[in-house]
Amino acid sequence: MENISTGFVSTLGVIVATITRGWAFRILWGWFVARTFGLQPLTIPQALGLALVVSFVAKPKIDTKEGYSLAWASMSVIAEALLTLGLGWIILQFML
Repeated sequence: MENISTGFVSTLGVIVATITRGWAFRILWGWFVARTFGLQPLTIPQALGLALVVSFVAKPKIDTKEGYSLAWASMSVIAEALLTLGLGWIILQFML
């Protein structure tokens, strides 16, 4: 039973991490790319798709070899997305 709950939490973590990265990508796109190049803002599904393409090409590192669980790795992806968004917001303040 413990393996099932761990698998569920890990899967849920990956889903939440993916959505969080897409959401952060959407906001960063609007702040920097759309504003700079006069492009349309992205919808959340478009941002999720582009974030998945970028992550497929760039392969963000989720390393579970060092004893970290997939749930912990997912949380680190979420934290990275939120920190990137925070840094982007700070940079945006210099563009206004």
